[in-house]
Amino acid sequence: MKKLKIFYPKNSISFDKTTIILLVLLALLFVLHFLKKIYPEDLDDLYVLLIVFTFFYFIFHLINDFFRQELVNGTFSGYLIIENDKIICDKKTYLINDIDKINIYDESYQGQFNGKLRSLEAKRSNGLDNIIKISQNNTIDTYNFLQTKTENIKIFKNELRSYVEKGLLEKEDFEELMK
Repeated sequence: MKKLKIFYPKNSISFDKTTIILLVLLALLFVLHFLKKIYPEDLDDLYVLLIVFTFFYFIFHLINDFFRQELVNGTFSGYLIIENDKIICDKKTYLINDIDKINIYDESYQGQFNGKLRSLEAKRSNGLDNIIKISQNNTIDTYNFLQTKTENIKIFKNELRSYVEKGLLEKEDFEELMK
């Protein structure tokens, strides 16, 4: 059976362990800098050692970010299953005859370079910036789903083509999804 994992994102801030360690090192360096003004001779060696260690850890962090994926901030629950006569999202089933319109946004797949160039962010996508919106009876239900290189929206090509024929999915959107 063809299916993709449904993801429910949390609206909270989360940090990677390496970023937390870097922030703690920078805070220690800041505190030690002010303590050094009070005890100038006693903390010179420790201060220099912490500067060197923090510098090398910062370089490690920058390099590590190119290989690290974005954090998964939320939970996986259920599957997105697209069939010719229905769409199943987690525990909810949508019959094709009851659906007014379908919009699918496939922004990323797991491991894809995400274009973020800020120094303290992961440079690889977690593959969760993908959304399916189902309009039914003047309500819109939105679901995020996981895409990888092998498990992506293209596995539903035939089903989505039938939705284009029924007028539920725009032809341009379908062509964009199949690129």
